[in-house]
Amino acid sequence: MIKVEKGMCEIKAVNGVPDIMTDLACIIRSIRTTMVEKRDYSEAETKELVEQAVRLGFATDEEITQEAMAAMGKVMMEKKPLIIRCSDGLIYGLFGYYEEAVEVAEQHVDGTEHTYIII
Repeated sequence: MIKVEKGMCEIKAVNGVPDIMTDLACIIRSIRTTMVEKRDYSEAETKELVEQAVRLGFATDEEITQEAMAAMGKVMMEKKPLIIRCSDGLIYGLFGYYEEAVEVAEQHVDGTEHTYIII
C-alpha cells in the first residue's frame, strides 16, 4: 500500500516489490484517467507530466531546488515583481499590475494608521 498525506509518503508492502509496483501502476493509471478523460490533457501531455514527476522523484535536493527556481523564474516573467511592505510588518507577494498591488495595500491599511510601500 502506498499512502501519501500532507507531502509524506508511507509504503507498506506485504509481498515486497510486486505489491509496490502494482500500487504504483494503479496510481499512474488513475492519474492518466483523471488527466486525459476528466481534465482535457492529451495522452502525450499526461505522459510527459508523469515522466517529469518520476524524474523529480529520483532527483537530489539540489536538483529539486534548481527546478523550483526555474519555475519561479517563469512566474516572475509572467507577473511584475511588485512587493508590498506594510508598516505593521506584513509583506505581500507578486502582483500582475501596480493598481492591483495598490488596491490590496489600501484594503489592508484602511482604518488604521499604517502605511505601505510598493517595491
